[in-house]
Amino acid sequence: MNWDILDFVIAAVMLAVLVTGLVLVFRGSAHWTSRLAGAGLLFVNLLLFWINGAVGIIGDAGNDANMLYLAVPLVGLAGAACQVFRGRGLGLASLASAVILVIVAMLAPLAGWGGEGPAWPWDVMVITVAFVTLFVIMAGLNRHGLRAQLASSLAR
Repeated sequence: MNWDILDFVIAAVMLAVLVTGLVLVFRGSAHWTSRLAGAGLLFVNLLLFWINGAVGIIGDAGNDANMLYLAVPLVGLAGAACQVFRGRGLGLASLASAVILVIVAMLAPLAGWGGEGPAWPWDVMVITVAFVTLFVIMAGLNRHGLRAQLASSLAR
């Protein structure tokens, strides 16, 4: 595979977003599980973006239906940024990302997008289940962190 300058720019932007997000997560979250949830949400979104850009999830990388998966990191990052990686925003962003993934996975077979793949539609379903599970875990970790933070503030 030959990389051109655009590939390097995209990789640099992805790393800059990741590092900036990690700084905001660790500054804005007091409990370790909230920090883990924020960092996990950033990494899961980065992984989804990377997989989708490199090989595509629906069919091949050239399938236009793969553009729907760009909504997942955008919603997740926008929701988390609204709360500056604090509070319920992070957990809600994780759950919203999971819901968008399920909607895209349900639409793809119904619309016949990507039917040319040899494992169609199981490849989309497996990837969707894996990422939805990760997003739900991040939401659960965030909830645990918020409860622990609340309990410690009430104990003072």
